[in-house]
Amino acid sequence: MKIALIGCDTDSFQIIRWLAARPQYELTTAYSVGSFRTSIAERFPKALISDAWEDALAGAELDAMVVAGRSLPDTEQHADQLRKIMLAEIPLLVCHPLCEAILGLELEMIQRDTKLAIEPFYPLLGHPALDDLQRLAHQANEQGEPYEQLVIERNLADRSKQNVLRTVYQDALPMRRIMGKVTHVGAMGIFQADSDFANLGVHMTGGTIAGRWSCGPVVDFCGIRLQLLGGSRRVVVSLETDEHGFARNGQFVQPDGQQKDYAEHDSIAVAFDNLRSRMAGLSTDARWEESCRALDVGDAIEMSCRRGRTMELMSEQPTEEGTFKTIMAASGCGLMMWILLMFVIYTIFLPDVGSFWHVAWMILIFAPLFVFLPLQFLKLLFRRSESDSHAN
Repeated sequence: MKIALIGCDTDSFQIIRWLAARPQYELTTAYSVGSFRTSIAERFPKALISDAWEDALAGAELDAMVVAGRSLPDTEQHADQLRKIMLAEIPLLVCHPLCEAILGLELEMIQRDTKLAIEPFYPLLGHPALDDLQRLAHQANEQGEPYEQLVIERNLADRSKQNVLRTVYQDALPMRRIMGKVTHVGAMGIFQADSDFANLGVHMTGGTIAGRWSCGPVVDFCGIRLQLLGGSRRVVVSLETDEHGFARNGQFVQPDGQQKDYAEHDSIAVAFDNLRSRMAGLSTDARWEESCRALDVGDAIEMSCRRGRTMELMSEQPTEEGTFKTIMAASGCGLMMWILLMFVIYTIFLPDVGSFWHVAWMILIFAPLFVFLPLQFLKLLFRRSESDSHAN
């Protein structure tokens, strides 16, 4: 499997290390890898390493691309790069978080149009403990005895702003799956310098389960502890991780005291298996869409840090029809203001009936209506295209 690398960060470099130990994978090109250039060249001496990332889109025979995650601060160059990569229609394994939320919505719409195979990656992707916790929460909800709180505690060796935000963006994915819905996000802290993120606390609400996320120093172990709380019930999941966030082993303690142990989890192998399934058209999971929704949560946390208040999320899925209706609604308001203005001017000057100015004013008042009203029937095209896509 021939692979290209676009950018390089902590997660994507762990993918490169994983690929180097497996001869069935070949890294052919690496672009814009910065300080990771030497380490990549040592593992793949035949790989072309360059800063001209556009060359990866120019007819290269690639099976997939690995795209590094978001780097702060975001730049327009990074946004333009992601748009061009998406339009190249090469299967992508993207490190989450990939970008800011507003760009994520745009990329999601591009993916929906192109049907591109995209698999988001983060260190705890596909961990069975998180799947078990999600299944338990949903079963309790269906039985009418939902859990009330989801508490996540992160013990991080690196509590810099960059790593803390990266971690909370990634943990927002399993949190949304377990909670079911997130509509309000509030962050707690002082937030005047990078070091202030070392003790970040986040509250999330929206569904039947309230979520709390916090980070702190490494005391008893480096990793993540998740607790589902409800009445006298408590479920605890403890996952020990390395310094990069990849799970080594774990433990699941159910409300009745039964314990389940987990061995080391290979999330990179899970990611490539998922990507191959998408490329073959066998997977219909909404992991890419979920990662785009999780970007909203992460951006809301950053905004809450800056503004010092709870932020409300808009969780509607963007569609072309929805965008068209929004534009038409805004245009309708503008049209009504225009007609009102023309009527006011008309009553002031009162031109003679049949005169040039009388005819001109009638055109200025009614012509926009005759253009605007037929445009409303264009929404039928969206319904037709949607039904055609379902039929295909």
